This record gives sequence, structure tokens and C-alpha cells, in this order.
Amino acid sequence: MFNSKADGADARPSRPFVLFALLVGLALAAVQAVYFHQQIQQRQWQTAQADAQGLAREWARDLWNRAQRLEDRLTRLPGEVPVQRALAQAQVSDADWFRDGRLRIVPDIAATDALSFTEQDLLQRLHEGSGRAPLVIGRGGESPALLAGRAVSGGALIIQQDLSPWMRQLDQRLPRGGQVRLIQDDVTLARRGQSASLHGIALHGTNMASGEATQGTFTVRLDMPPPPPPLSAWILPGGLGLGLILLSLVLPRLMTRRPEQPEPMTQGSAPKPQRREPAPPKPAAPAVTQPPLPDDVFSGDGLVLKADPELLARLGSAFAALARDRHAPALCLASDDSEGADAVLDALRGGILVEGLKTRDQAPCAEPLWRHGLETGALREGLYVHKHGDRWRLIPVLDGQEPGQDDLDTLRRYSAGTVAAASRRADPEPAPFDAYRRQLHDDIVLARPLRLALHAPALLAPLAHALFDGLGCAVVPAKTADALRRVVTEQNADVGILLDQRGNTLALVDHQGEEVASDRVLMLLARDLLSRHPGADVLFDVKCSRALPSLIRKQGGRPVLCAADPRHIAAERLRLGAPLAGEWSGRVFCADRWFGFADGFYAAARVLEILSMQESDSATVFAGLVTGRSTPLLRLPVPGDQGRALVSALRADGRFPGGRAATVDGLRVEFPDGWGVVRLCPLQSVLEMRFEGRDTAALERVKDLFRDQLRAVSPDLALPF
Repeated sequence: MFNSKADGADARPSRPFVLFALLVGLALAAVQAVYFHQQIQQRQWQTAQADAQGLAREWARDLWNRAQRLEDRLTRLPGEVPVQRALAQAQVSDADWFRDGRLRIVPDIAATDALSFTEQDLLQRLHEGSGRAPLVIGRGGESPALLAGRAVSGGALIIQQDLSPWMRQLDQRLPRGGQVRLIQDDVTLARRGQSASLHGIALHGTNMASGEATQGTFTVRLDMPPPPPPLSAWILPGGLGLGLILLSLVLPRLMTRRPEQPEPMTQGSAPKPQRREPAPPKPAAPAVTQPPLPDDVFSGDGLVLKADPELLARLGSAFAALARDRHAPALCLASDDSEGADAVLDALRGGILVEGLKTRDQAPCAEPLWRHGLETGALREGLYVHKHGDRWRLIPVLDGQEPGQDDLDTLRRYSAGTVAAASRRADPEPAPFDAYRRQLHDDIVLARPLRLALHAPALLAPLAHALFDGLGCAVVPAKTADALRRVVTEQNADVGILLDQRGNTLALVDHQGEEVASDRVLMLLARDLLSRHPGADVLFDVKCSRALPSLIRKQGGRPVLCAADPRHIAAERLRLGAPLAGEWSGRVFCADRWFGFADGFYAAARVLEILSMQESDSATVFAGLVTGRSTPLLRLPVPGDQGRALVSALRADGRFPGGRAATVDGLRVEFPDGWGVVRLCPLQSVLEMRFEGRDTAALERVKDLFRDQLRAVSPDLALPF
């Protein structure tokens, strides 16, 4: 009996072996379930890919059909009596004969100054007999338009049709989380939907489905996420995975459990040892939460702070969280070539990576190149870093635009707390110079070659030289800003161009070597733009001459006074849909044929385009843009909050008889024969003042009046005038 029982016990499989076999079986079943789930995902991705390709093909065909219908209209128009009458006249005329469109009739004997440069290029091709297929033209912040032309007896006909209705149809049919781009000649001219598509980057763990179709000269690219797998696809792998986890937790306990031993049959057995209770865990140290970043970080142009790695990491993490709210898959980081910029980017990148966002890092480049890449590439969010005195300025961009006040408030709230960032140095990729140069050269056409003197920082000089040389200009470098005037006169240059460290501001020197004030440059650009877009808004800041709004009104435009703050003026331009805005500091925001961000290269190219069409030299052209007698920008340092209190007191108690006050930024007072402004630059705690009069006597009267009122509210001020 004894031996038989022992043999039976030995023949029974051991408990660990059974559990191990069960564990292996569950693991194999889980692998099969995961494979099944991946197959479902793959089929859904293939379906989404086919849907994206079908939509892209349909939209490209629809756009091309619209272009063909536009050309069909052109074939029927020459026989119309009103068209024949208009061709017999000596001026360009417009006719609103079509819904969402405009017909422009250009007689052979008419001057073409009123035509845009794209229209002039099309007209030249038509006269040469080369023709051109219908094309899409970008119009800055507006929707693009279709443009087609036809040479007829006695002139040419050009039709421009607004694509806004078609783009709205795309918005309605665009899948959730998708993005569609309209491309022509390798240039992205329009974009709709979320900026969720980035080649090689997954969104929410799923690769984007893409479709691309070309019809004629148009290409439509659609990126869309596949639908999530059905719930049934998760049941089997989820259940098996849960069972596997539970079994893996129970198995070690069962395998180490000792079999029960029979109680000994002897008397006086030893007492069982007492079980020792584990010591209670030590309480965790309370988390230290830092307050949000100080207010002065968020004042002025961009975000300004010192090179503190902890603060930079917090800011990078906060901005990444804000960008993630916009479904951004990654951030594009760039900087100028200032010493220490790499360390700042490393600290920012560490905070960004904590939030789970990837970064695309560009080599040091001009800010306009970085902004152009955000406008035309897959990424729409990023940070640009440059040195500002003893601190660093960060330019944030969300969905292609600088964030508004609500976004900045959210960013400040997100910045509270600490970030345990592990910095990572990245290998930067080249800035997209070729795409920028190609699009600028496609847009700008000079009527004649110009000779120009150029001074730009070392980082920008090769780019600027290549851009202007590609336009047909002879470029003469000037080693310093002070030498620019001398080089212009010695080399008999048509104009001198000065670019700042970031490449977003412009200063000019005329043919005689005289500096041209930035508000006069804006007058030249506004006059040219309003000749083609009468009624358009043109924005300018409180430091600009009153001759500027006067010219805008005379040209049929609407002048809009703004604060001398790039972020404010950019937001106002976007809100109003204005094609042009500018600052006395030299920033020009052009959304006519461009993207609307401050771009010194493009502003200079537009000035060259206008000057190339003038018979007079640049000194004569700018001499016709009179601004009166004015002071330079006068600056007075003020401690702490004294400047804010002084401006408030001047607004409340200042007496300016016969003047009309504007308080959009500080206090600007307009008189019949002059004006003056006092404003606070909060970032530097400096009062800025500027005055202008119709003549010297008027200028002195305005200065005396402001001097008296400033001393009335603060007698101890050491005024600089």
C-alpha cells in the first residue's frame, strides 16, 4: 500500500509545471491576439489610405475643372460688345461679371502699373505667345485665387476667381484630424485642417494615411488619421493580456509556497514564531511647486528671460503642453548664431521632451526662413531663439501665428511647477533656404536690373546676397552699417539695404546716401498696394508720421493706428485681414502675395520691385514722400513703475488744446500742424517720445506743449528735449 501510493504521487504532474504550461499557452494566445489586432489596424489604415487618395483625386480634378471652366469663359468673352468697347480705351478696366470672380480687361495701349506683378508676368507670357496654364496665386492670410489669361485682338483678358467657396467645401468634407494642402510648382499655397501630418512622425500611435493627386499643374495632398479600431478588436487581446498579467502575479507566490507539514505527534511542541510586521513606510517628501514664470517674461515682443536652465525647461515644457493641446506632433526649433544659443535650445528641448513631443531642430538661420518653413511645411508650431541684450528672446508660433493673450495666459499657467528635464543635444538640419528663395523669386519680378549696397550680419549675408543676386541685382557688400551710406555713393548704387540680426526688420539708404525713415518706406509700399487693392486696411504704429495715414486715405485705403508692439500689430493685421502693416522700427508685415509675418528680405524685394519700375532714382522717389520736420526717437529711462504712473497721469491730467488724443499705446496727440507721442517700453522701463511738425515752428510748439505737460505731472523729469 505504501509503495503504491508513493508511485501515484510521483506520476502526478507537479504544480509549477502545470502553471508554467498555462502561462506559455496564455502568452502564445496573447501573441496571436495582438497579431489579429494589428491585422485589423492594417486593414483600417489601408481603407483610410484609399479614402485619402480618392478624396485627393476628386479635389484635384474639381479644381482643374474650375480652371478649365475659367478658360472656357475666356474663349467666349472676346466677342462681347462691352469687352470690345473696353479694349478700345486707353486704360485697364475691371468688370465684376462673375460670382466670386473679376474680369480685368487690359488694352494694348494701356499702362500696366495697376496690375499686380503676377498679372504682369502672365500678360508678358501671353504677348510672347508662350501662354500659361491657369495658376493659383497666394494672397497672404486670405484664401487663394485662380488666375487665367488670354491674348485677344487689341489686348488681353485676365480672370481672377476667389477660391474661398471651394475651400469652405473642403473644410466641410475634411476628415476629423486631417489636413489638406494645395500645391503648385512645389509651393504650398493653401492649407486647411489641423497641422497633424508630419512625415515619419506618428500621431497618437497611428501613422497618418496620405493621398496625393495631380491634375494639370495642381497637386492636392491629404493627410488623415485612420479610424480607431472597433471595440471588438480589443476584447480578445485585452482579456488575454489581463489574464497573463494576473497569472504572472500569482505564479511566483504559488511556486514559492511550502507544502503543509503534518503536526508532530509528540508532546511539548515548540511555539510558532511570531510574524514580524513590516515597518510603516516613510512619508514622501512634499512636492515643491514653483510659481508661474514672472509677468515680465511675457511682456513685449516674444518671451524674454535669462539663460536659466530650470526656467527655460519649464517654459519649454509649458509651450509643448500648449502645442499638444493643438494636436501638434512636434516643434520646430531654431535660433540665430548668438553665442550660447545652443545651451538655451538644449534646456528648452529638455522640457519639451518631458511632455512627449519631438523636435525638429534647424541650424542657425534667419527668422523669416524659419517662419516660411512653418507656413509651407508640415509643422506649424515652434520656437525661435535670439540674444536680446543680456537676456534671451523666444518667439513662439502656434498654428502659424504668434499666440494671442489667451494663449499667453495659458502658457503662464502651464509654467507653474518643476521640470526634471534631461537635456539632449540634437543634430540640426539645414534651414529650408531653397524653398524660400524659389518662392520669393517666383513672386518678385524686377522691371530692370538694379545695383544695391548691402549690409547684413554674418549669418544673413550669404542668404541676402543670393536672394538679391537671383533677382538680377548687382550686390556690393558694405562691411559695417556706418559704411553703407559711403558705399552707396561711391559705388553709384540705386539703394542701400540694411538688415538686422534676425532678418525681420529693414532700413534703407537712398541713391544720395541719405537714410530713409521706415514710415516713408511704408508709404511707398502702401501707395503701390492700394493702387491694386483700393479700400484695404493698412496698419501702422503710434511712432509713425501722420503723413502716412494721410497718404493711405488719399489712395483710397483705411489707416489703422496700432500699438508699437510687434505681437499686437501682427494680431490686429490677422484679425482685420489687412494686406499690409508696418512699424517705425522697420518691421513690415506683408500679406499681399506673401504670408503676413515680419520679413526684411521680402520687404526689401518689394521695394526693389517698385523702384525698378520708376524712371527716377530712389532719392527722387522718396523725396516725393514728405513727412515734415520730426525728431528722432527720444528715450528716457524711468525706474520701476514710475513710467506707467507717469503715462497714466499724462492721459488723465494732460491739457493739449486743439489736439485729438489717441490712447492705443501711451498718449499720441494730433494737432492741425503736428503731433507728438509719449509711450512706455515696459521691457526696458524706458519712456519713448517722438514729435513732428509741419515746419520747424510747428515742431517746436508741439515739443513745448508736451514738455510743459510732462513737467506738470512729474517736475523732476530730466527730459531729453
